[in-house]
Amino acid sequence: MFASQTHENCTDGVIAGHEIIDGSPGAWIRPVSNRQSQEVSEYERQYQDGSDPKLLDVIDIPLLEHKPSGHQQENWLLDPEQFFASWGTKKRVQAHFRFDSSNYKLWVTDPCIEQAYLAKRDGFYRLDKCYLTVSLGELFKGYHHKLIAAILEEPL
Repeated sequence: MFASQTHENCTDGVIAGHEIIDGSPGAWIRPVSNRQSQEVSEYERQYQDGSDPKLLDVIDIPLLEHKPSGHQQENWLLDPEQFFASWGTKKRVQAHFRFDSSNYKLWVTDPCIEQAYLAKRDGFYRLDKCYLTVSLGELFKGYHHKLIAAILEEPL
C-alpha cells in the first residue's frame, strides 16, 4: 500500500507516493509501465469502478518488479492486468501554534486528539490554552522531525 502524492488533476500518466509500512511512510514509489516512455495509461491507473486515485488516497497497487532507471530509482513496474485498490484517504491532524516568536506546524500523533479531530469535518479548530508534548520522530530520510505526541487542554 502507499499514499498517493499525485494531484488528481494530473493527466500526464504519473502517479507516485510513499510506501506505507506499519502505518508509517516508507520508500518513495513511482509505478511505471513497460512502454518506452514508462507512462502509466489512464486505464492502468484507475480503480475497478473506473475512478482515478486522488491526492492522499491510500492505494494497493499491483507491482511486478523494481525497475530503477537512471536517477529514478523509485520506479516499479506495475501489473497492467490488475486494478488499483483504494484503502481510503489518509487524513492527518496538524497543529499550528506560535511559541517564542516562531510559528510552527507539526503533525499530531496523540491518539485521543487524532480520533477526536479526524471524526470532524476538515477545517481549522481553535483550542484554548493547552500544553504540548513535542517529540522527535524516528530517523526519516536523514532527519528527525518534530511532532506533537500529546496535547493537554487546560480545564476551563
